[in-house]
Amino acid sequence: MTTLFYLIYIPLQILWIPLSIIPLIVAFRQQVTVSKKMGVSQTAIEIVTGRYQMDLFGLRVDPYTVSLIKALPNAAPKSVAFILYPMLIAHKATKVNPFYMRPPSGGHENISEMVPVRTICIDELIHKNLPQAKQLITLGAGMDTRSLLFQRDGLTAIEVDQEVNQNFKREILKTLPDDYSSVTYVAVDFSKDDLFRELEKNGAFDASGVSIYLWEGVTLYLSEENVRHTLRELSHKSVSGSRLICDFYANRFLKIGKNSFTQSTLDKTGEAFAFGFDFSSDWENTLRQFVESEGLTLESAYFMGSESKKGPFMSVAEIRL
Repeated sequence: MTTLFYLIYIPLQILWIPLSIIPLIVAFRQQVTVSKKMGVSQTAIEIVTGRYQMDLFGLRVDPYTVSLIKALPNAAPKSVAFILYPMLIAHKATKVNPFYMRPPSGGHENISEMVPVRTICIDELIHKNLPQAKQLITLGAGMDTRSLLFQRDGLTAIEVDQEVNQNFKREILKTLPDDYSSVTYVAVDFSKDDLFRELEKNGAFDASGVSIYLWEGVTLYLSEENVRHTLRELSHKSVSGSRLICDFYANRFLKIGKNSFTQSTLDKTGEAFAFGFDFSSDWENTLRQFVESEGLTLESAYFMGSESKKGPFMSVAEIRL
């Protein structure tokens, strides 16, 4: 069926290229230029767009992301769907997922698969730890919708993010039919604010409750000291049984952010890669030693692209607090 997928997709895509130019420009302008004008993260839109595509291809059902992206002024879901039309036709005809929209493949992933693989790995870890948890605390939440996707009785959902991004999201949520009233929002800048002081000041955080902390797509934008400081805070102020689910990136991934096009795009919204690891060899021990140096335990880790000669480009980690 994979062969049939490409037999359908390739001819359609060749015919579709001229028609896709304007939608591609529109999507880029919405994500980057409009985000810059509004002073909000454009990389958050990149992630929500990836999850929207996951829903389109049936890889991950997320009606909350679909609802949200259609209301975002700096996203272009119609343009994205138009660009993907040949791929969607081939997918519908064969039930085969395209080359960049696949589940984890045992270390054979390439960088274009980062969003779906990372999302699926994190979802699985949340499911694993959810029965024991009293709180799901999303650090650097961006446009994440897991506060509703994983909601259940007795679970407190708290989203933490920079004030400008949080205010932007909350204004959009007011226009949606989805009920986010159960979610508590706490404004924190990880580079200067005390996370737990802000959480405790808000009143929704239960210091005695087992927590799942989700820290996705954040560490690579911080300094090493900021990352270590947050890990120390989590270690000292979380009760036994709590877990941190987060991602860490290889230096070779960060180099992508230093090429002229990517750097100029990130510069438009003041986002730049900063912290990574040398995952070229002995990557699991490298990550484990880093985690243990802050008094924590690496419970599990999935290394994407680990079958590459260059080593993995990133990891999703489950850390016992």
